[in-house]
Amino acid sequence: MRVVFGVDVLADGSAWVDLSGILAKVADGWHFWQIDDIAATEASEFVAAMGERKLLEESVRAGAWSAARPHRRLISVTRQGSPLGESWEPREARRLAETPLAVLVENRFSDGAFLDAVLAAFSAPETLRIKASGGLVYDSGGGVGELPKLVEDKAGKLGRRLRAVVVCDSDARFPGDFSKEARDTQARCSAHGVPCQILSKRASENYIPDEVVQDWSSSPDLTSVRGKVEALLRLTPTQRDHFPMKKGLRDPGLDTPQEEQTLWSGVPQPDFELLKQGFQKNFVLILFADIDSRRVRAAATYEAFCRRDGLGELDGIVEMIESAL
Repeated sequence: MRVVFGVDVLADGSAWVDLSGILAKVADGWHFWQIDDIAATEASEFVAAMGERKLLEESVRAGAWSAARPHRRLISVTRQGSPLGESWEPREARRLAETPLAVLVENRFSDGAFLDAVLAAFSAPETLRIKASGGLVYDSGGGVGELPKLVEDKAGKLGRRLRAVVVCDSDARFPGDFSKEARDTQARCSAHGVPCQILSKRASENYIPDEVVQDWSSSPDLTSVRGKVEALLRLTPTQRDHFPMKKGLRDPGLDTPQEEQTLWSGVPQPDFELLKQGFQKNFVLILFADIDSRRVRAAATYEAFCRRDGLGELDGIVEMIESAL
């Protein structure tokens, strides 16, 4: 966030401890101190009494950051705080500034590993520094179906102080399909003003670039999976978008929607049998979080992600995160 201190709080000694608390997170790299009137701020009793001159000088020199991708949310700290706007009283502003931005996901481990790879490819260096210093975190509930409850729980506890965005799988079995959880999550986010991105592809695994999967399967000890990987890469782009990466394909049954049956009807039977095996439950972690996956992560470039994405959704996720920082 970009934080501006009003003249009233700079002159109010009872606010100075909270202002210094906010500036401690500026020093940590979480936020940016925007100084509209340099002379007045430098001459204020607050800067002299609380020893903030060095940070003032650093913030002035770093003024070019105002054009950077993070630090776009602007809040003013003033005694005339408004509960409906971005004008905050000092104590509430400090609580806000000390709260990391949380990206709420279904599974903070696997989805977190995926988002780490996306941020590494798409985000500004400053965003990565904020995450490294603890200003950006991933959070999740207790399992599948818990994301709507997590949004509601955090909104109830934090109220106006809620600093969060949501990334949610659609679990789309075919184009245009959305799970009940995805719809519920979107509704909860709308009710509480929380930015939310529902993925149009089935899940985060469906955004893994072909190059990453190919590099992973080229390892000498993974010859047994290469046939399955080749079958995966023979799918059409739309089939690839909705392939259930973890569990694999299933034979159609009475409960299989016609749209889903049509989507997979053209897959040759040998490929269909291979793809019934699926990939492991923790496939994203295997690809992006394993200590031996440096070469695989190197294949996860911006261009590779964009080819697999095709709709600019990953750009949108990073934009959503950076807009809220």
